[in-house]
Amino acid sequence: MHELLPIVLGAIAGGIAIFAPLPKPRALWFMSGTIIAGALASWINGGAASALWPLFVSCDALLAWLGAIGYVAAIRFFHSLAWPHG
Repeated sequence: MHELLPIVLGAIAGGIAIFAPLPKPRALWFMSGTIIAGALASWINGGAASALWPLFVSCDALLAWLGAIGYVAAIRFFHSLAWPHG
């Protein structure tokens, strides 16, 4: 169950990034949001207090990236189904 938290936080970060008004800040929001989501998930799960905290934070950041990519891909997919010509 601890593995779902970074994915959910990453999906939130992806949701924030996809609705950013300009393209360059979207990439910045996406990149920094997934790293922050991974660090927050590690801190909540107790991995940040371990001696191996860089490993936990990097794994959780990758899971957050996966959640953000999944959210963005789902939004793009369902948007293309709803409006196939636009």
